[in-house]
Amino acid sequence: MTDDYLNVLDGLLTTGVSYLSSAFREAQIEFVLSTMQPDGGFRGRQGGSDLYYTDFALRALSTCGYDLEKLQATADFVTDKLKSPKDVVECFNGLNAIRTLSFTDLKIDFEREPILKRLEAQKLISGGFSRLAGKNISAYNTFLAKLCYDMLEEDFPCRRLAIESVRTLKRTDGGFSEMPNETSSQTSSTAAVITLLLITDELTVRDTQDIANFLRDMQPIGGGLLPCSGAPEEDLLSTFTGLSCLFLADAMNKLDLAAIARMAKLALDKSGGFKACPSDSMADVEYTFYGLGILALLNLYRESAKNCNS
Repeated sequence: MTDDYLNVLDGLLTTGVSYLSSAFREAQIEFVLSTMQPDGGFRGRQGGSDLYYTDFALRALSTCGYDLEKLQATADFVTDKLKSPKDVVECFNGLNAIRTLSFTDLKIDFEREPILKRLEAQKLISGGFSRLAGKNISAYNTFLAKLCYDMLEEDFPCRRLAIESVRTLKRTDGGFSEMPNETSSQTSSTAAVITLLLITDELTVRDTQDIANFLRDMQPIGGGLLPCSGAPEEDLLSTFTGLSCLFLADAMNKLDLAAIARMAKLALDKSGGFKACPSDSMADVEYTFYGLGILALLNLYRESAKNCNS
């Protein structure tokens, strides 16, 4: 899995979603397509095409089995945005969108140099990658940078220093913070670090035990995963990222999976798409991907348990 994490994850999610009814999948496809803009991009909550949301839209559509061959305009939108990516996150979203579309016969041409230049600009001498114009390591940006280099088939620069740097973000509760100046662990940053360690073959048994305990503490009774300790409500982003890293680390049984399933279904909008959390008022394509991902992983775990018991 070291250099193929994204394809492995996509394959797992597509398989897991295939257990859902065709009517359910079609409803999610219809919702995602309703957010497509005339230029081929997809919108978020603010309106207007956005590369970030376009990436999530493509992932959700692909997971549900939609024919991406129809989206040449989207391929053109993405390649145009990659002519001058503004940060590591945009590099990842553009490259990941192209990776998703690359399994079709669509015409996709993009230049590597602007992407490599942007990645280099956020690389830290001390190891890892910062946020835009930042000076300190970011767990999220370091993880995304690693995935960008994998998609470009380039070596991850200063690999050892990067691993050592992200490990300094570990906190006493077993989780990881996003930045060095933060004292609290976050679910999503913990998932980013653990997945980075996993795909670089640096994940230890102790790491797995610590994050399983941390994520278990992030699950209130009867719900999904909280973004951090003391957060008012669990959400699909935290739940999916935490669940996916535990699935890959073979430790999903540490959580109350039935409670996670109930929370995900409560976040489902009746007209299609998923909201960020049950109390949210609006679905969007990002959380639709997370909702599909959660149901997919739960389905895979259930089927695996069935096979073990048969």
